[in-house]
Amino acid sequence: MGGVPEPLRRWLPHPLALPAPAPAHPLALRAVETLLLLARTTPPAVRTDGTLRAAALRLVASRLAPLPPDTVRELLRHVLPWLYRLGVLAIQDGAARDPSADHGRERMVGGRTAPRPPAHLAVR
Repeated sequence: MGGVPEPLRRWLPHPLALPAPAPAHPLALRAVETLLLLARTTPPAVRTDGTLRAAALRLVASRLAPLPPDTVRELLRHVLPWLYRLGVLAIQDGAARDPSADHGRERMVGGRTAPRPPAHLAVR
């Protein structure tokens, strides 16, 4: 019942040394991902100063589930102004929307539209 005998154990391969698991995304990055996904699908309602309304805040907090709502509110207080300044989000019709969503296929790259790929490389 002692397991594998020592002479046989020397012939067996050693266990794999796996790297440590990847660290979780920083909270700010998770908040940005959540806001961008919402802005594309169901834009969250915002006040005139750009902060989320209560219903939108509850929706974002539910998507960032293990975090308490007060932490989510404080996190968004720091993240939202940066997203507005960078032009990633824009306030349109009382909601935080993705301004590039209106452009369809065209994406803004370095201040100009991205070129179309050659016809033989285009996905059909």
